[in-house]
Amino acid sequence: MAYGNLHRPDRLFLPQQTLLHFAAQIPAPFFLYDEDGIRKAARTIQGSFLWNRGHRPWFPLMANTSTAVLQILREEGFGILAQSEQELRHACRCGFAGEELLFHTPAMTDQAVLLAKQLGCGVIFDAPGQIGKLADQLPKRCLLRVCPERFSYGPGFAEHTDKGKSGMNHAQLLEAAARLSALGAKEIGLHCRLASNAGNEAYYPAVADFLFSLAAELRNRLGIEVSCCDIGGGIGRNQNLPRIGTLIRDRFRAAFPNREGPAIYTELGRYALQRHGILVCRVAEVRERSRPYMILDASASALPWLTEHRERPHISVVGNCSRRGRQVWTVYGCSADSRDRFSDKAMLPAVSPGTVVAIHNAGAYCASAQNCLNMLPFWDSYLYTRQGEIVSVDALTASEEMPRCPPVCSHRSRQ
Repeated sequence: MAYGNLHRPDRLFLPQQTLLHFAAQIPAPFFLYDEDGIRKAARTIQGSFLWNRGHRPWFPLMANTSTAVLQILREEGFGILAQSEQELRHACRCGFAGEELLFHTPAMTDQAVLLAKQLGCGVIFDAPGQIGKLADQLPKRCLLRVCPERFSYGPGFAEHTDKGKSGMNHAQLLEAAARLSALGAKEIGLHCRLASNAGNEAYYPAVADFLFSLAAELRNRLGIEVSCCDIGGGIGRNQNLPRIGTLIRDRFRAAFPNREGPAIYTELGRYALQRHGILVCRVAEVRERSRPYMILDASASALPWLTEHRERPHISVVGNCSRRGRQVWTVYGCSADSRDRFSDKAMLPAVSPGTVVAIHNAGAYCASAQNCLNMLPFWDSYLYTRQGEIVSVDALTASEEMPRCPPVCSHRSRQ
């Protein structure tokens, strides 16, 4: 790759001078989210499945725990997918209740079972043995997570999934469905999630087609009408979702030509948020070896997709959009771990200690996945609202009450 082609426009969702002014008032690093972008992405998800009367988007709470962000998604019609007892409690504090909650965990503890019963949330069962823990009080909505032994979604895109952590094989699925039916379950659904950040648009329709065929089998063999098919998440943030929704619609109509068919559930946390958040930090040091490199005051451990998906993040030097005078930099994080690196080929202008830098695509699976290497502090989060204000959206702790989010006038120093 020619170094000259590494440059991309430094487009931020707020004026760069506004960001510089705000960064001068509070300590970096911090996360900043775009309310307008989040709402538009949420409505794109909803609009891509308008053809399905029962469609419901669910947001995996592990992707982002910021209170104001969750409240925005709730206003846009999202439910919450919680994967621990603590996540369930946090979702309740953010205003979600009852049928707005969906619970799934590979390790269903007695405390989690009790809380799920109290809340009346839907439950995704990971194995037939989990059904017995709720047999005395089945939730209204029961989903069965399935994991096929092999899954293919196009030439060169086949995966062996039998080593997956979650989900039942075909025989276990039939057993679990029959048991739920015998116990009188009101709604029995199917769930499947086999990939993360899939870049092939054939993935999502293939998962849907797989679940539609299982729904037809349960109807024909066991007389069970599947109420919903949860096709999970897993598609990349840059996918053409309206087109993917049309492909799924065509397969849905082919699978259920003479009846309404099941509701479609989606869990597109990465699509909803990742593009609409940035990590704002500062240059701590500038050094020179075979090529110049900078050390930021943030750690790349907060961006798990850097190593998980081998992505190169887009980095902006805030306040300097000029293409002139740029050179190739290596950008390191501040921890002592030698793997703490944001990019080894970033085409950036000259910087000095204190320069404000923005790491793009940090809206999902970043603030909630921070790894405190070297006992680094957890960073605050803020929201850039449609009114042009920047407000605090720090996540709740177990002992806090629901706060309102006033505009930021001042900021207490970090302890």
